[in-house]
Amino acid sequence: MSVINTYNIFLDSQQRDSSSTGTPASYALFLSKPIAKTAKSSYFRVKIIQACIPFSFTEINNSNNFISYTYNSVPFAFTIPIGSYNINSLLLLIKQYLESSHSIFLDFTFNSSTNLATLAFTNANTGTKEISFSTSGANSPV
Repeated sequence: MSVINTYNIFLDSQQRDSSSTGTPASYALFLSKPIAKTAKSSYFRVKIIQACIPFSFTEINNSNNFISYTYNSVPFAFTIPIGSYNINSLLLLIKQYLESSHSIFLDFTFNSSTNLATLAFTNANTGTKEISFSTSGANSPV
């Protein structure tokens, strides 16, 4: 068997058309010049030389997207939309939810050395407020 043609193709999920081909975990890329068989008896082989797949799964799913919390002794619940988040985007989502739902203004910080997220009430808060979170137990409403 002899090699007739060799193609080097570099694909990057950031180059996808996200409006029509899905999410970073599920998408299609279209080649500007398609590779096609030249005859019925011909074939081609694809070889992946290198791939970088940092996250090929959804970190937040149906089994871990529910947070129960207590605010001023009243229980509440928050369902995080299923998807892939880094720590900063997840903290921002929680911050925006608490601000819009309860006018709780928090500053979140993340320390990559200790892997700890810290939250603090901002100066926009007035009066006494108490909030506690729980992520243990079943994924069901309070």
